[in-house]
Amino acid sequence: MIKLDILILLETMVNCQNVELTIKRLGYIKNSTILPYNNWGAIWCLWNEENIKVTVIAKATQTIHCMVYEKFTTK
Repeated sequence: MIKLDILILLETMVNCQNVELTIKRLGYIKNSTILPYNNWGAIWCLWNEENIKVTVIAKATQTIHCMVYEKFTTK
């Protein structure tokens, strides 16, 4: 099974009441979302912080700007 560290979904059109439940079912701990606006779909940025660090810089009605850093581990 492939486990993505970060997943970005565009134009999701999921009902606002189901967003939180759907994100939990996908298995991501952290998220930044923009809900649907007029005829524009939502944007979801989902991630787990095991291997990466995500910093949300800015959000607007149609964009999410993030910095994504890879965490380096030494063994």
